[in-house]
Amino acid sequence: MDIQRTEQPDGLSLCGALDIGSVGAVWAALLPLREQSLSIDLSGVMFADTAGLQLLLILQRDAPTIQLNKPSDCLLLLAETLGQTSLFAEAL
Repeated sequence: MDIQRTEQPDGLSLCGALDIGSVGAVWAALLPLREQSLSIDLSGVMFADTAGLQLLLILQRDAPTIQLNKPSDCLLLLAETLGQTSLFAEAL
């Protein structure tokens, strides 16, 4: 997982696999920023498993100032399969 800080908009861009192997690194990058208003660009996520989706659901619940943007097709498919399409309602 490649995690890049973005300035316009202020936030992070995620590229690669959002899965059990990478959620710890993503969480560690977000932890010091979670109280800020941030945008997370998810367009570069090429693979995601339920651990990745769970992280996004936790962020939606516990960090309302973080906005999830541009979900990739694999994230949309996973969310739809698991009945979690509301996760990306604002991003679409």
